[in-house]
Amino acid sequence: NHPYGHGKVEFVAILLIIILMLIATAFLFIHSIKDVWVSFNGGITPPHFIAFWAAIISMIANYKLSSYLQCVGDKIKSPAILANAHHNHSDALSSAFVAAAIVGTSFGFHFLDPLVAVIETIDLMRLSYGMLNDSMKGILDASVHSRNITEIEEIARLVPGVRRVSKVMARQLGQSVWIDIVIKVDHNRTQEEGYAIGTRVKETLSKRIGYVAGINLSIEPYFP
Repeated sequence: NHPYGHGKVEFVAILLIIILMLIATAFLFIHSIKDVWVSFNGGITPPHFIAFWAAIISMIANYKLSSYLQCVGDKIKSPAILANAHHNHSDALSSAFVAAAIVGTSFGFHFLDPLVAVIETIDLMRLSYGMLNDSMKGILDASVHSRNITEIEEIARLVPGVRRVSKVMARQLGQSVWIDIVIKVDHNRTQEEGYAIGTRVKETLSKRIGYVAGINLSIEPYFP
């Protein structure tokens, strides 16, 4: 019942993550705004300095995890893992700001801690918007990046017998892409020769790109 696989479940997972992030961010933003107001009236207790070391550990751990997930995500072309990598990278930056804010509170600038929380919630909203945009593109079958389209066209055009690539479309299916391509071969070629050229194009694309879910190829006659 699912001949195209289940790749889009990754975009659905990203969408669910975004919803949870936005709910948590909204509560944190409201709470932080209240704390900033209270801090200017001297009604907030500064965090214990042990929180500084917790922030440093969090910063290092999230940076390492972000680098690892980015590497894995690029290798297997997983949108969900790449989204997690961006999230961890944002957490590493957040932890660095938290550490700086805690140092500031130790010098009497008590408003810095809740102020950083406000800034970080805004940054999380920005990150969520980017992830939402990516997930909606995947769910709604948006085209892959133009550089990927150009790469597909160039690879197909180099196959012997292909005179022109007249159309290329590609959409993301989770970790893979589905390609629709139209090539032109000389009009005096036999049907068997055209079929052989089309087969070589499919094999070359699958080998060179490596993350192809399927290829829908059409052949048209080329007239000089």
